[in-house]
Order: sequence, then structure tokens, then C-alpha cells
Amino acid sequence: MGVPDDFELEIKVLVGSKVVDQDLLERREVHMVLFPDGTLHAAAGSAVIPGARPGLARTLLRGQVADAWALLGRLDLRETGDSPAQPVRPPGQAEIVHVIEVTANGDRKRSVARFVGPSRDSVSTTLIRSIGGLAWLPDAPEAGNDIIPLRYDFGPDPWERYRGTLDSKESLSP
Repeated sequence: MGVPDDFELEIKVLVGSKVVDQDLLERREVHMVLFPDGTLHAAAGSAVIPGARPGLARTLLRGQVADAWALLGRLDLRETGDSPAQPVRPPGQAEIVHVIEVTANGDRKRSVARFVGPSRDSVSTTLIRSIGGLAWLPDAPEAGNDIIPLRYDFGPDPWERYRGTLDSKESLSP
């Protein structure tokens, strides 16, 4: 069975305000949308804007979209869930919520997994990490592992003489 023409996948990770260990992708605020044409939109962390579609991360090849569809089949997420008639209840203060919505063959299903502490739901975690990898969303870097960019200095400012006042003839002469 091939990929349906209307296949769409939307993944959201909602994180409570008191969740402290947000180092892994499945424990951070994440929003990813895979559209039928293969465009994959993704955002993580502070780039997630509630109610807005994330920016374009990349366009997947047909084979990659088929792999995502096959992964949903292996994880039994194609037909799992309910119709998304109601909005998802926000997470509790120490809660993490994985929301997976699959549209295929004119039907939309939503699966919601809620947990406090370590993720015990390996199905949604596997999907989030797989699609996040396609969207080039990494885990958060370790604290203190910041790399400060090296600034190269190529000499004096060539525009310095033009930034002075025009009263001075000295500033315009070479």
C-alpha cells in the first residue's frame, strides 16, 4: 500500500512550566508538520509559537515520505487515536504531552500521551526522534558547552573617515 495523497503528520510536544530537564528533543517544546507534498516544517524550544505553523525545515524526497508512512505503520499510529474534535488540554506544571495527528484517506486521528518524569511512551518518542532527525532538530546542547565564535580582525575600519563630521577637511582627505 502506497502513501495516501492526503497524508499529513503533525507532531507537538507540550511542556509544563516546571519541567527542568529539557535536554532531549522529546522533552522540549516541539512542533513539526509534514505536508503531503513532502515539505517538513519544524521548530523547537523558543522558536515554537503557539497557534502558528513552524518554518520550513526542508523538503523530503518521496522515498523519505514513504519511510515516514511506513514508520507510522510499524508503530501502529496510522489508525490509533480519536477524531480531534476538542483542543488538547494544556500540560500540567511538571507534565509533558506528546500530540500526534495523522491525516490519511480523508480521516484525521489524534493520539495524546501524557507523562511526568521519564518518557515511558517509546512509540511517540521514537516517532518524534525520527521525524526530528529528518527536520535536523538536535537535542539541546549541554550547559557550559557553548562555543564562542572567533572574530577575525582585518585591520582598521575603512569607513571610519566617512563617519566623522563633514566640517573637517581632514576626515575627507586620504
